[in-house]
This record gives sequence, C-alpha cells and structure tokens, in this order.
Amino acid sequence: MNLIKKNLIIMVLLYTTVVFCQRKKDLIKEIQSYEKGIVSNASFNNDYQEVWDAIYIIATEEYNTIRRESESRGYIEALQESDTFKEEMTIEIRGNESSYRVSFQVRQEKRYKNFDGTYTDWKTYNSSTLKRYYFRLQKRLYVLLNGSIELPLELRDKIDKYNSEQSNERKKVLKGRDY
Repeated sequence: MNLIKKNLIIMVLLYTTVVFCQRKKDLIKEIQSYEKGIVSNASFNNDYQEVWDAIYIIATEEYNTIRRESESRGYIEALQESDTFKEEMTIEIRGNESSYRVSFQVRQEKRYKNFDGTYTDWKTYNSSTLKRYYFRLQKRLYVLLNGSIELPLELRDKIDKYNSEQSNERKKVLKGRDY
C-alpha cells in the first residue's frame, strides 16, 4: 500500500510539472505571437535618416563586411563568410516620406570540407531558423526606431498571475530571458 501512495505522489508531481511547463510555453508563445504581429508588418513614420541609421546599425552588428550601400536609394548589402559558410543580407527601405517599410532578405550557403582537404559544392541553406532570424532583425529595427514593445495589460496580467504561482525563480516568465 505504501508503494502505491509513493507512485501516486510521483505521478501527481510529474503531472503538475508538465502542466506548468506547458503553461509557460503557451504563455511565451502568446507573447511572441503578439510581438510578431506588431513588428512583422510595421511601417515607420520616422525621418528617413533615422531609418537609414537603424538599418546601418543592424547591418554592422550582424555582418563583418558591407559589400554595397546607397543611402540615397536606401539599401545595404552585407556579407559574412568563412571557408564553409556564406551569408548575404540585403536590407531595403521602401515607401515615401509619410511611412517607411523595411525589407530583409537573407541568403545562406554552406559547404563541407572533405577529409582530403577538398570542398563540396555550395548549397543554399534554408531552415526554420531563418524565420526566427527575420523576426529578431525586425524586432531589433522596431526597438531602435520606436522603443521597446509594450505588452497589453491583459497579457501582463497573465504573466504576473503565472509568476505569482511559481515558487522557483527559474520557472517564472521573465522579460529579457523568455521574451
């Protein structure tokens, strides 16, 4: 009988851990979904020079070589490469004086070094990480031009309620770590 009680307690603890982990994941997904909706189709009412400065900051932070740039035409081509990896990015400002939009295009290529020192052919590399990378670039641009993204009161209340239920600090949803 004692063994059954121990197993039952262990099962309840595992279940509550899974439920809380799932709730944390769902909460983080909801936060990311909200942020993605804000930044993915953002247009900027800033001055052209401010938008240009922001995309230039992003290009120089992310890539070691600016291959081409034209401030008057509003585009930057940047490159990062090694002997087995190449990544090219084009950032372009679109729109007129009342509203600017910024597009990012990234192309990645990869090859492998064989044991005999030769290389394989370059292959275009498309992965799901590019979606996260685009989101990170768009969010960085948004923050540079408009400041941090403010979550709606309803979502902040959900986060506060969830965090108040957690006794362990690492299980809490924290700004800067989880979103």
